[in-house]
Amino acid sequence: MMIKTALTSVTLAEAGGLSVLGMAIVFAMLVALMVVVVLLARVFKEKKNKTVHEESTAAAVSAAPVVRQASTTQPVSAAQPATANNEPAPGSAGVIKLYDVPEKQAAMVMAIVANHLNVPLNQLRFKSIKRVD
Repeated sequence: MMIKTALTSVTLAEAGGLSVLGMAIVFAMLVALMVVVVLLARVFKEKKNKTVHEESTAAAVSAAPVVRQASTTQPVSAAQPATANNEPAPGSAGVIKLYDVPEKQAAMVMAIVANHLNVPLNQLRFKSIKRVD
């Protein structure tokens, strides 16, 4: 009975004040939730960057891709494999076909691309590298 009488005796000014107070509380909670989400995103991003950096330094040494020399005069299927049993090295991203590019230059191109993208080399996959004049 008391609630019914309290609701009927609210003036227009009190109702406006209560609605503004309710909206202020909702917006304050939304701002607080946004701050929590941003802080959590930063924490997880720092953890991920730290983990990726540690993995990339360890894997960069061991993850050398298999390279096959291919020329415009020789078909790719006749190229010599890099390993004796025709399997890629552990941790490699597959076979790379080189067209008129020495292995040293191809390695430099791959390192430059990985550095420019800020991605570890073992997370990139190069299918072929061709010299363009």
